[in-house]
Formats: sequence, C-alpha cells, structure tokens
Amino acid sequence: RDRLRMAIGGQLAAGGFYECRNPALESAASSAWLGAPAEGLTIANEDASELTRVLRRTLLAGLLESAQRNVRRAAPSLRLFEIDRAFEWGGKEIVTTDRVGAVMGGAVEESNWRATQGEMDFYHLKGAIEDLLAGIGAKDVRFEPVEAPPFVEGGAAAVLVGGRRAGVAGEIDPAMARLSRLPYRLYGFELDLAALEDGFAAIPSAAPISDKPPVIRDLAVVLPSTVIYEDVRRAIVESAGPMLESVRLVDQYQGPQVPAGRVSLAFSLVFRAADRTLTADEAADAMAGIVAALGTRFGAELRA
Repeated sequence: RDRLRMAIGGQLAAGGFYECRNPALESAASSAWLGAPAEGLTIANEDASELTRVLRRTLLAGLLESAQRNVRRAAPSLRLFEIDRAFEWGGKEIVTTDRVGAVMGGAVEESNWRATQGEMDFYHLKGAIEDLLAGIGAKDVRFEPVEAPPFVEGGAAAVLVGGRRAGVAGEIDPAMARLSRLPYRLYGFELDLAALEDGFAAIPSAAPISDKPPVIRDLAVVLPSTVIYEDVRRAIVESAGPMLESVRLVDQYQGPQVPAGRVSLAFSLVFRAADRTLTADEAADAMAGIVAALGTRFGAELRA
C-alpha cells in the first residue's frame, strides 16, 4: 500500500498537482452534504473545539477548504491532492479507508501570449484521472453517470476500475460545499486505494509493436441523444472483434441536419492484424458488424 501511495503521489505531482495535508478532525458542518455524522465519529471530549469534533468522512472537505483559501488569495488556478485516511462508522466500530482526493480549477496554464487562455473543465478532470490510473497500471477504466454530493446535478461520474466502483468525480456544487466567490468552476474526485491495488500489483506488460500497416476507417452515426457515450464505445469494441486497435471520438454534432432528440457521433477506427496485412474486405466486414450492433442496441443509423 505504501508503494501505491508513493506512485499515486508521483503521478499527480508530475501532472502539476500540489499535495495537501489536512487535519483528520473537522467540524460537523465541514462535510454537511454527507448528512449528520454518526455519534461514533464524534469526539466525546466536551472541551474540544467545534472545529475538531468529528473524524473526517471524506478528503474532499479539507481539500475544498484549502481551495477556498487559495481563491481568496487570488490564485488564477489550483490543483491540489491529498492521500490519507477517511473514517466511517461501521455500526460497532470505526472503519478506516485509504483514499486519494483531488480538486482542480481555473486556468489551464499560466498566461501565454502564444495560446488562447482557457479554463479547466470536466474533461481536464477526466484526463487527469485517466493519466493517474494508467500510470499505476489500472485496467478497464470506465466512467458512468451518477448523482452524488457534493457534485452538481448531472455533472458527476462514478469511476469504475475492472468493473469495481473506485470512487466518484465531477463538478463541485459551490452551494453544497459552502464555497463563496469562486471566479471559476471547481472539479474534484475521490478514489478508494483498495480498488486500485490489483492493477498496481500486477506485473507491467507492454503490447508488441506490429510492423503491419493499419487500416483506418471513419464512422458517423446518428442515435438518440440520451445514449451514453461509454455504452456506444463499448459496443463498438465488442462488435469489432480483435482486429480493432483503437477507437476515437472525433466529432459530436447536434443541429439542423440532425433530427431533434438525436445526436451525430463521428469516430476514427484503426484496424490492424499482428500477423498479416488486412484486406479491404476484412475491414468492411468489421465495419458492417459495428453498424449492425449499434443499430440493434441503440437504433443508430449511418449519417449520410
């Protein structure tokens, strides 16, 4: 576990995050979005300060307080993380869990005359999580929509690693987190280290580099806008077979040329065989299988 903590810290630091150390005791209101704390997590000492009466139930509360202090000092951006324990009441005893939490927001990079200034969004958060998990060997990483405090409604995702829920990520709701005068949106995540151990303990492996040429195909489909992208991507991977090397979303369009309630998604697909050069017919068969699967599962149609 110590090696995992060091690896996570190294990955986040390399990504521009700064480590925080927040107290394990907090006020009852610090994580009010989780509801009232159980009596078993409350310090019995009546002389204790109200600010240190409860064992923390999440790392995000302390990180958000640190973010608020940075904002008050006019920080143009922030990337903060913490790796430590959080506490839960198990009914008869206190249960501790090792977690990593992080918050980020503001300018993507310092003012630069060569580039247009932009602010971090959910996709920067998602990229930071994907980079972190890839760096520690996590496999089969997926994101699924979820509603969870202290994230805004419709702005959070459960992070699944190997089919197991590792944590939650999303845009912080300032009102729920009791944050004030934010000049930019804040995003955060919290992951359970226990869910990340299997991939980290596995022996690292690298895919062989093929000397065979790829076959690249484009695919544009129109489907209901309520369909989740991750489900579409997974359907493509499952129906394409082993020759599919990669799939990348290159465009999303909703407008006059697409019926109301539907969305156009365009993908770039790369096919390759390790032992031979693929033929055009083989690539065409794989594409036909993908189109059929998307039509059956989601009512998708090829975009003209």
